[in-house]
Amino acid sequence: MPLASVGRGLVFQLADALGCLPTTRVAQQIRELERPDRTALRRLGLRFGGESIYFQAILNAEAMRFRGLLWAVKRTESVPQLPAPRRLAKVIETDPAVPASFYAAVGLRVLGGLALRPDRLEQLAGTARHFARRGSAAKTAELATATGIGQPALRRLLRALGYRTMIDLGGETFIPRPRSNRTSTKSRRSPPAAENHPFARLRELNLA
Repeated sequence: MPLASVGRGLVFQLADALGCLPTTRVAQQIRELERPDRTALRRLGLRFGGESIYFQAILNAEAMRFRGLLWAVKRTESVPQLPAPRRLAKVIETDPAVPASFYAAVGLRVLGGLALRPDRLEQLAGTARHFARRGSAAKTAELATATGIGQPALRRLLRALGYRTMIDLGGETFIPRPRSNRTSTKSRRSPPAAENHPFARLRELNLA
């Protein structure tokens, strides 16, 4: 059966973004998504994360480079250099000369001047929440060990995720900052993908 209107709208936005979006940008659609549509999209490989919504299958190095090429063709610009495949699975420093739209197009999330894959971001955010739930300030060094992210980069990512880091005699710790509900932001509805868009065929998705 075809997707309902909310599901189709969500697919249109994912198509326009080449398969990855911040969760906050489509929070309203996700809340309104009907259960059968959510189940069907999950079966197609769509991951609903706390920080990002994305297709896991497009996070390999070859797919990321291809989407970088699509970005360059659309903008009639040269393709910025991506790190080696092994580095793409890690946290990388962003290049100020490279537009943020390029990192988004290839499927990387940018926080605190650092770029990382959405699955790595979900792992970090989930582990940080687990540590923070223990009722006291969590040690940054322990989180660095658990996530494999060095402390300098981890500090920047935690701050971008809404945590506050503190240093005292017991070492460096982090705690959540008091903040408003991040999912209360109204979603930014985008127009349907153009007919010649690389993912435009997704609009015809039929789940029968």
